[in-house]
Amino acid sequence: MIRFGTILYICVTLLCACNKDEHNSENSVVARPDVAILSADSAATWATGFPASYKSALLTESELSLIDSLINVALAERHIVLPAGDTLKQPNAQDITATLADYKRQYLAVTNARGQKEVWVNCFCKSIEKRIEFSDWQKMPVKVIGGGHCFFNVKIDLQQKRVYDFRTNESGS
Repeated sequence: MIRFGTILYICVTLLCACNKDEHNSENSVVARPDVAILSADSAATWATGFPASYKSALLTESELSLIDSLINVALAERHIVLPAGDTLKQPNAQDITATLADYKRQYLAVTNARGQKEVWVNCFCKSIEKRIEFSDWQKMPVKVIGGGHCFFNVKIDLQQKRVYDFRTNESGS
């Protein structure tokens, strides 16, 4: 005969295991082929402009979704337009309005001096990757001179849900 204490122990253990898995699924990030999450080390601070004193932070799946929606709004507000040759969606169109789906992205999250999460997002056209080799894009920030709207980066304050420092590269090379 099983004792009440044993049954209670099994129930508590199962409950804890279920809560742990549920908590981890919220915080785990699903792999995305067009996204690289970089760590905020000394090699990356030159690219982001964040002070070296900011600490590296993790991103949850819900934060990634928020970031993506904020960037799409920022792109729409700025009317970012790609030349027809820089996308495979509509090769005969004169101008194509860019969406986040047109870009590969690098996310670098930090905790600022106030303890709030900020994210530097670096974007480059998927189509440009076919012409330029970015072999380490999932490990190191991509920085180029020129390239126009095929290269841009922004910073996002997650607590305030605010996009700032939206920078598009200059045209030309």
